[in-house]
Amino acid sequence: SLFPSVTVWTGRGDPMRAGSAFGLLGPMLRRAAGLLDEDALGVKQQKLRARVARHVASGEVQRVSDFIGELVGVPFDGGASVKLAAARQDPGLMTDQIRRAFADLVAAEVGAGPLLIVLEDAHWGDLPSVDCVDAALAGREDAPLFAIGFALPGLVDVFPRIGKERRPHVLLLHALRRKGSRELVRTFLGERADAVTVD
Repeated sequence: SLFPSVTVWTGRGDPMRAGSAFGLLGPMLRRAAGLLDEDALGVKQQKLRARVARHVASGEVQRVSDFIGELVGVPFDGGASVKLAAARQDPGLMTDQIRRAFADLVAAEVGAGPLLIVLEDAHWGDLPSVDCVDAALAGREDAPLFAIGFALPGLVDVFPRIGKERRPHVLLLHALRRKGSRELVRTFLGERADAVTVD
């Protein structure tokens, strides 16, 4: 069709995890893979591997799964992978491998269809997540890939490097006027809400 279905991954910043490594991307990818807190580790591993295998080339599935697993808190057996075992001994190497795995996952996803990455409350995000998204966008200007972030003013103060290479479009939203505010409140409270409550 003219408008193919779009895969949407949504990450949300959390004030309780602000600045925690992969605090934006971890929960986003856990949702994308259908991981549930109550799932046993083996079930989480199977779900994650199946989600990665959906579009990643078969020869890369285990490597991408290993490092996305580290990102989302679903560890695979480090003894089975020299790269994973080495990265567990070197935080810098681990970060690089996670960033590469995320970029590879995004590239595979985009190869199958449009992907929208939504980062809400990005001001409570973290630099490793922002760097991963930035790396995933690199060199894919013509791909059906779009990343959008919502944040309070001052995001650039929190993440000074954001957008230096991608040249993001920034849209500042101003406060709603009184009429717009009333309409918004009535949308959520319903028409039966009295004027005093709405005000």
